[in-house]
Amino acid sequence: MAQKMVVEILAGPPGSGKSTKMREEVEAAGGRYLIAYPTIPLLREQAKMFRATGKVLTIEAHSKSRGKGTVQRRLTDAAKAVEEGGSPDVVVLTTHESLMGCDLSAFKGWHFRIDEAPNAAQGATLSIPVSRDLFKAKYRLSPINKGNWHEVSLINEADRWTDVADDDLAKPVAEFMKQAARPTGAFVDVSNWDVRSLNWCALWSPHFLEGIPASLTIAGASYAHSIGAFIAKDHVSFNTRTIPMARSTTPTIRIHYFTQGHRGSSKLWSKSEGRKMIVKVCDYLSANVPDLGYWSGNNVVKVLMEHRLPGDMIDAKAQGRNEYRDRTSCAFIFSSKPTPNDESLKTLTGITDAQIERAREEEDVLQFVMRGAIRDRDFGGDYNIYLYTKKQADDLAAKLNASKVGVVTVIPATAAGILNDDAKPQTAASASSNKAASQVIKSSRTGKNIKPSSEARNKRRAKSDKPKKPVGRPRKAATGEA
Repeated sequence: MAQKMVVEILAGPPGSGKSTKMREEVEAAGGRYLIAYPTIPLLREQAKMFRATGKVLTIEAHSKSRGKGTVQRRLTDAAKAVEEGGSPDVVVLTTHESLMGCDLSAFKGWHFRIDEAPNAAQGATLSIPVSRDLFKAKYRLSPINKGNWHEVSLINEADRWTDVADDDLAKPVAEFMKQAARPTGAFVDVSNWDVRSLNWCALWSPHFLEGIPASLTIAGASYAHSIGAFIAKDHVSFNTRTIPMARSTTPTIRIHYFTQGHRGSSKLWSKSEGRKMIVKVCDYLSANVPDLGYWSGNNVVKVLMEHRLPGDMIDAKAQGRNEYRDRTSCAFIFSSKPTPNDESLKTLTGITDAQIERAREEEDVLQFVMRGAIRDRDFGGDYNIYLYTKKQADDLAAKLNASKVGVVTVIPATAAGILNDDAKPQTAASASSNKAASQVIKSSRTGKNIKPSSEARNKRRAKSDKPKKPVGRPRKAATGEA
């Protein structure tokens, strides 16, 4: 049996200092390192800290760094310059996108470090009744041992996906083209391009780097439950090292939720009945949390809530950010549940809906709320969190309690008025029925509460019981004549 690739996981709750620990260990050990961060702002923040100590040579290689050509060229040039210069202690800083999308063979023998879990899976359904000739010209299909699924690769390796994606006609398939151009490629559920539609999926996991790094460490609060870890489970042996949350004091954390009667989603919030829920959430937050620190949600939610709430609106994906550590409250009206686009992922990997939800929604919620004051280990005051559903609140409470971040309570925001609302659209018939049901009156005969329709029926029956008056002329008395 082939030996599995060994990957170290640096675990611990957000705010426990995983990024700092990783940087300090790199500086202390020396050597050559390639380090990937989720965003360029976070990368630059860490680059500034590396340069402040001056212990290692620090090079940035990303889309906004200095250098000629593509990010791929900047990375290759950086590795070549280090090799030619003989620098013993150096770090090259790049992004998750570059880590997953570039050929990193020039860094063979370097130590790799990844801050936070990369986005390990993407996919969608494509309709290609017209553009299939373009696909035939650019991509070859190779069967894999998974039903009708085939791997996609470029026929001409020199082709640039951006050249096609800049065309207005091709923009809807730009993401597919980007993934197909990567070393790891993409997968489709068809055996040829003579189709009207198809499903595609692109995957990434640490084992795709096998044979390149001398060592690999990933710092992530819940990486063991990520989609990337699930994809890698048969190929990688994970060794976990936990960084505890060493607090000097204990904050009081209150998690407020708005509903237990339904679950939120972008699909719901884009409809009238969903927008009504967001209006009530906005009204509640505006009236009760005037000092709200920061907030976010799905794109449709941000459109509905922008300019109606106090505090800063930020991106939903907030991992690694430190600028909100002075805020003592936040709101996250968010959903990231499995969608029809995930059917490809489930078919290819066997991952379940519950595992996808935990890897996405639950992790995003944890990362978001930990951007505030409770990220500071010296904060011991009150911290208020506002989430949409009771399930989200309970899941978050369990994680915070397990990490001993603070004293946690879960509180329903009953005053918002949607606690038990099922959010189902109301038909004209049900609206009429509900209106009648709400107009309760007392019966004129029994004194009991009844519906208006029942009272009207009783009056009709009472009227029919009275003797009827004769109608028309009175009949003549019978004479007995034939």
